[in-house]
Amino acid sequence: MSGGIAYILNDYITEINPELVDVDPLNEADFQTIKTYLKRHVKLTGSGLASRFLANWDQSKEKFIKVIPRDYKAVLEKRALEQSKTLA
Repeated sequence: MSGGIAYILNDYITEINPELVDVDPLNEADFQTIKTYLKRHVKLTGSGLASRFLANWDQSKEKFIKVIPRDYKAVLEKRALEQSKTLA
């Protein structure tokens, strides 16, 4: 990963490079993003798997993790700090 955030199933956590990325906790905004992506995926592909995730959303959402490259995370944190300084 060179930038951006990935939401993946926890089953694939062994596939990430822990030297370059962090696995961060999900918040409600992340859950909404994942749900939106799944709905779009169902609409575009008719995916049965995505449909099952949505049908059991309260249980399914706990199966996802957020993966973010450390460099990208640092940029986002720096940008947020700069914005908070200009608002203060």
